[in-house]
Amino acid sequence: RTSGATILSDKVGRALEVRTDTVAMKAALEALAQLPDSSVTAPGSNATTTTTTTTTGSSTTTTTTTGGIVDSRSVRVAIEQDALRQALLMQEELQALVNTVGRLRQCVSDTAAIANRVSQAIDADVVASSSSSST
Repeated sequence: RTSGATILSDKVGRALEVRTDTVAMKAALEALAQLPDSSVTAPGSNATTTTTTTTTGSSTTTTTTTGGIVDSRSVRVAIEQDALRQALLMQEELQALVNTVGRLRQCVSDTAAIANRVSQAIDADVVASSSSSST
């Protein structure tokens, strides 16, 4: 066997062993699904190159596809964009959780203060009742 055939055989073998039910693979497939349709040309076309530039906030992403094949850089960029989107969603959820915990802490403090005042009122009433009954 030639080294080219061995490399191809190894790649085919690895491709057949790929699990599509893992979290990473699902994220990669979701990221690929988010690629704009205009960035992919039909297979068998005249090997055209399509470049799509996307600006998000302060970052600019350029996706290049050639002849209906999405290059590895485009896949990597799509996965990174998906990971960034997921991280931002998680950050928002964590911030909401921090805000909720802060409000809960304030409510617990308020409740403790009220319970302390009620306890002091009961103690004062007991002391007043015992001193008036002893006279």
